[in-house]
Amino acid sequence: MKRRQCIVLEHCRDLIIDNIDGKRLLDSMVEGGIFSTDDDDEIRSNQTRKACAEKFYEKLLQSNHDDTYETFKTALKECNVDYIVKELEKYEKKYETEPDLPDPRKATGGKVPSSSNVKIVGSKNNVIVGGSNISININN
Repeated sequence: MKRRQCIVLEHCRDLIIDNIDGKRLLDSMVEGGIFSTDDDDEIRSNQTRKACAEKFYEKLLQSNHDDTYETFKTALKECNVDYIVKELEKYEKKYETEPDLPDPRKATGGKVPSSSNVKIVGSKNNVIVGGSNISININN
């Protein structure tokens, strides 16, 4: 998966987790070779829809297949959740001209941390953060 695609997914993290049924998307991801049968079992073993969606999202970001993002979008369309695809595409357009965005998986060995501390120094900083609880303290 490309760095920009990871950033787009992080921007839409809450929308994805709150609205997908990971079990319904699994067949397309396994058939596309993105997830293994072990991944399938691990995701399906979750008791709640949200836990299943969170595990699905985690596996999605861990995937190193080139087709991961497009296969995911196709699976979303097949499950009639086009509004998530539209939101993803909105962010794709936003970041298509951005130079060398950092890969959020790089520092964590393929895993995106659920929380982290970031020190911002200087002025006019652009910050890209995923997640639902964000605190930014600026001391001048």
